[in-house]
Amino acid sequence: MAIETELYRTRPSLWLSAAGWGSAFTSSILIYHLAFKIAIALVSVYPPADKFLQTWWIFALTGLPWLAALWNTLSIYCTQYLVTNQRLILKSGVLSTRHDEVEVSRFRDFRIEKPFALRVLGLGNLIVYSADHNLPTFVI
Repeated sequence: MAIETELYRTRPSLWLSAAGWGSAFTSSILIYHLAFKIAIALVSVYPPADKFLQTWWIFALTGLPWLAALWNTLSIYCTQYLVTNQRLILKSGVLSTRHDEVEVSRFRDFRIEKPFALRVLGLGNLIVYSADHNLPTFVI
């Protein structure tokens, strides 16, 4: 039996989280404007006792998309791919981790895709099809 040696270790590109940050920016602006209009309507009905107590929830709601984008970026950063001469290993997870392995002998086919947005950045997707029942399709 051959000794297992590491051939390649990588992480997904953090460019994958750019869409999440863009949607967080757009969502937070929309939420802020909508919540501000609701707050103005509430002021006309209920007189303000304290400005801070009346508007804190606007800023809390505005921060939710940013937290979601941060979590998405963190989960991408905490994903790691390891290629050895005997297997392909995926380690992922932020708080709890997941470890998946596919032996090279179980590979059936692979495909390389380069969508336009990734191609501009010099990136792409490697899709591995395997005979493994736990992980039949493996996207890197």
